Amino acid sequence: MATRQQISDAYRIKSAESLAVAQACLNNGQIRAACNRAWYAIMQSVTACIYKRTLEVPPPRSGTQRVNWPHERCCENFRRVIKTCAGRRADSIKRSLLPFFGSILDYRNVSDYRVPPDHSEITIAQARTAVDVAGKIVALVNNWL
Repeated sequence: MATRQQISDAYRIKSAESLAVAQACLNNGQIRAACNRAWYAIMQSVTACIYKRTLEVPPPRSGTQRVNWPHERCCENFRRVIKTCAGRRADSIKRSLLPFFGSILDYRNVSDYRVPPDHSEITIAQARTAVDVAGKIVALVNNWL
């Protein structure tokens, strides 16, 4: 079994790769893929930090131990990470980044799962926001690792 440090390192690398791909997709006009990768950059970064800075473990699923948390727990986990790592900056970070979590997860879900005739398109502005916020979260969390 991998150590917590090894798992954290693996998720940090994954988050950097996801963020780079999100930016490349955005630059190429692939906005659905950009939203997907932006969300995963956030989730992977938060997961890396949880493993590095807390003792929490993901809940088992179907009797097997997971190495990551469900998507819906990402915002709660980020709050926990902020409380553990941010010190005096915690309130500012919460106000500036937490409000985007629900929207970016929604963009990812729309991008990945909705199809015509009920297709809700993601706008280029929404994709830019997702990639920008993901970049801020990844950079912030990397400072805590």
